[in-house]
Amino acid sequence: FRFLDNSKTMPTNLLSPPNRILPALVTPLLPDGRLDERSAERLVNHLYDRGVGGLYVTGSTGEGIYLDFEVRKRIVELAVALSRGRGTVIVHVGAIQAVKAAELAQHAATTGADAVSSIPPFAGGYTWDEIHAYYADLARKSPLPVVAYHIPGLTGQPHSITNLASLLALPNVAGFK
Repeated sequence: FRFLDNSKTMPTNLLSPPNRILPALVTPLLPDGRLDERSAERLVNHLYDRGVGGLYVTGSTGEGIYLDFEVRKRIVELAVALSRGRGTVIVHVGAIQAVKAAELAQHAATTGADAVSSIPPFAGGYTWDEIHAYYADLARKSPLPVVAYHIPGLTGQPHSITNLASLLALPNVAGFK
């Protein structure tokens, strides 16, 4: 992660914890597809017992974009509740539909997460301007700081310092992964 202390646009506490190790959390599921809450709780407690500074929830390691929205929301609720007073929680909200990403960002804020993150639209050959507009819209709709998860290989867009700097210049974008 690279975080920007963009306090002119929105204060962020993402830089404050002394331990900035935030592992990507897997999402343990039961055979019927429901969240295995007991295993999730044990995993979160195990990670904090080993000294992590927080969690990155429902990203690609947690298979977020493939999960039912209720499962996504529940793992976030659980991770945030178990992280109170222990660490920072960044919730990946990327979804096929931008409106769903904004909905998940609202949910993350309601649960008490510290920030949200999102991959850009990745199917259909989006232009850089469309990707930039996606992050601008998400940052405008999210009550939490946004961490742009820019993967050029998914979008076919070139990786450039100019493009990354343009994302960091957006109000409420706190950094990139």
